Amino acid sequence: MTSFEEIFNQLPKPSAEDEYVFSAEQIPNFPNHRIAKNSKGKPSFLFSIGSEDNSFEIPKQKLYNLAIVHDLECQINDSSENFTGRFSVLSYVGEDAELATYFLKIGEVLIPTLGSESNKLVIVNIIKKFIELFKEVGKHPKKTIQGLWAELLVISLVANTEEYIQAWHNNPEDRFDFSFQNLQVEIKSNASRSREHHFSLEQLISIGNTETFIVSVFVEALSNGKSIEDLVHEISFKLQGSIELIEKLNMTVFTTLNGNIKGISEFKFNHQLAIENLKAYNSKNVPVIEDIPKHISKVSFQCDLENIEASALSDINLEN
Repeated sequence: MTSFEEIFNQLPKPSAEDEYVFSAEQIPNFPNHRIAKNSKGKPSFLFSIGSEDNSFEIPKQKLYNLAIVHDLECQINDSSENFTGRFSVLSYVGEDAELATYFLKIGEVLIPTLGSESNKLVIVNIIKKFIELFKEVGKHPKKTIQGLWAELLVISLVANTEEYIQAWHNNPEDRFDFSFQNLQVEIKSNASRSREHHFSLEQLISIGNTETFIVSVFVEALSNGKSIEDLVHEISFKLQGSIELIEKLNMTVFTTLNGNIKGISEFKFNHQLAIENLKAYNSKNVPVIEDIPKHISKVSFQCDLENIEASALSDINLEN
């Protein structure tokens, strides 16, 4: 399928200087919504709404390099016709080309959740997600690119991809990367082909019937390796069109990287090395510091797992 960026790049810039004149193209599979380019060459999404929702009582907004106008009469020039229509318009108005690309990538993820005929509430909720993501742009990523890549690798390899997406952390600062009913899975990565990883004591102590597994991944830079974007595409294919899970997958990546476009596509790692050397460890086999006084907390340490009994990824049982 043609990417939104490719569609946008093929659009001519409108000759009229009016900011509400657009060169536009229908979004594949969603013909009532459009990818558009304004007279300044900036990208916009034009969202069609149902006839019963033809009046938005919401003022214009401009924040975080986004401009939002609802129920706007626009002049549309597309490849087949010129016409005037009313749309909710979401535009990127900043000057950073990478963020313009980021804007289009977010659209690829969120627009399939709209449907062709969308109501006010759906459109407003989608725009809120754009705002949430752009609000975080420029802040430090919540996790290293290496760490995120290792998590995505595991999701791409497991047979029960759907369950892993559902269990994936909503907050990158959560104690464990994947939390199931009676199972927690934490992914640890190392760029030096070493099994030495950093742990908090809490990550290795299971409570009640809960089991904890540590998955150790070698993540080594390789110019012709696979990127985060490559792994996301592989996982999306496995999800077989499940819009909600694909949205969670992408939104977790976006919120973790905070607008770091280069982190999504430019950093690549040795996929084969990672697969061949991936190992899982039951936390009960990992040595921990014992007899910690009660008034001492947040204990952390490094541990080398090399000589500890290991398991295969397939041995992690979600049904325990």
